[in-house]
Order: sequence, then structure tokens, then C-alpha cells
Amino acid sequence: MNVPIESGISIKDLNKKFTIDKKQVSILENINIDIKQGEFVSIIGSSGCGKSTLLRIIAGLDNDYEGTAEMDGQKILKPSLKRGVVFQEHRLFPWLTVSENISFGLKNKSRDEKKDIVKQHLELVGLNGFEKAYPGQLSGGMSQRVSIARALANDPEVLLMDEPFGALDALTRIQMQEECLKIWNKKNLTIIFVTHDIDEAIYLGDKIVIISQRPGKVKKIVPIDVGRPRDRNSHDFSEIRKLIYKEFFSNQKEVFNYTI
Repeated sequence: MNVPIESGISIKDLNKKFTIDKKQVSILENINIDIKQGEFVSIIGSSGCGKSTLLRIIAGLDNDYEGTAEMDGQKILKPSLKRGVVFQEHRLFPWLTVSENISFGLKNKSRDEKKDIVKQHLELVGLNGFEKAYPGQLSGGMSQRVSIARALANDPEVLLMDEPFGALDALTRIQMQEECLKIWNKKNLTIIFVTHDIDEAIYLGDKIVIISQRPGKVKKIVPIDVGRPRDRNSHDFSEIRKLIYKEFFSNQKEVFNYTI
């Protein structure tokens, strides 16, 4: 069934500039992306190309730009419970337990409702039994699971993930990718996933948006027409990897990138 784009995210003619040392620096130029409800979209690009800035705009954390960013046909002007955000660092409150971190944003829920929501999401991310643990007692992967549970606790329609597994070891990263796909399927979410890892982008995404070096532009959108679960060693996977490497590295020049 085709889902109208009004039921998703639509970015049209978006331009973003920063003032650095009293000069206007173009970060994003002429960004046009349509994301359907329920899609898993990977975004890749070099450091400083504006990937995180784009995610902040979609989250409603930055509205100082030209063009339009809409969700369900409505312009994104501020943060919303419809859009959860997971950052590279887990950003948990070290003085709160796992349960307290997950329930932190549930301001309008009763005590019993909070308890039920926390229980559901601990089960969802596989952390039963760690309700009373503190972040300092958790591994990096476990901390990110708590961060994901916190982002999902308000039942968002869209989950924005900014290199959430970048600081994890290789084996934990693969495990977290599998957990992310399970959550995506179970919750019927739209996920926008920023990563530097091309294999990760292919493994997770329905399509990949390649952003050029600064100023960031949409260089190419690559559909991933490979069934799930995906075999990273398959011919189809390898061919997509080759295509993305070719697109990503063709005609690139060595330039100094501001880290945005």
C-alpha cells in the first residue's frame, strides 16, 4: 500500500548557514528528502557535512534555516513528543536509576502508568532486572539501550538516531543493530539513522541518503532492494557497498570541515 508523503517527513529546498568568525558559512544547501511513514532511512556523509544539523532541524531543535521541514504536512517549529532522539552519547542522568531515567520525560503520567511504561520498555530493550541500576554500573551498549528506551517511552512516531552506536565495540554494535531492527518492526516506527559506517547503513536502511562534503547536499539516494535479514557477505550487499563507495568518494576534494 502506498503511504501519502503527508504521513511522513518532507524536507524541501532546505538551506542552513552558521555565522563563524563573523562570516556566513553554508552548512546545508538545497536539501530535498521525502521519508514515508514506517521507513528506515540511513544518512551517511563525512564529518562536518551537516548530518547532525539536519537531524536537529527534523527534531525541532533548530528552526533558523531557509526552506521547509514538515511532518505529516505540518511545519516543524519546535520539539515534539512525536519525535524521539537518541544521540551518540547516551546522555543519561548519572544520579538517576535506569527506571528514573526512562520515566524522566513522562510528566503527565500517574505513578502506576510510569511504572507500566518503564516495565514495557525495559522488556523491549532487553534490560529486565536493571531497573535500580545507575548509569555508572552499565556497559556502553546497556547505556544506549536505556537511552533508546527513554526516547521510546513517550511513544513517538519518529525516532531520530545520531550515530548511536559509534562509540561501541564491533560486536556490541552488531548486536545493537539487530535490537534496533526488532524495535523498528515491533513499534512500527519511522527511523532516521545517521552513521559513518557504510555497512551499517546498508544493513539497516530501506534507503540511504548520501550527503556530500560541506556544504552538505544530497548527492544520491540509494534504495536498498534487498530482503531482510540481510547477509553482509552476499553478492547483492557487496554490489550496493561498491555503488555507495563509488558515489561517496568520486571527485571528492580535500577540504577543511567544521564539525557540526
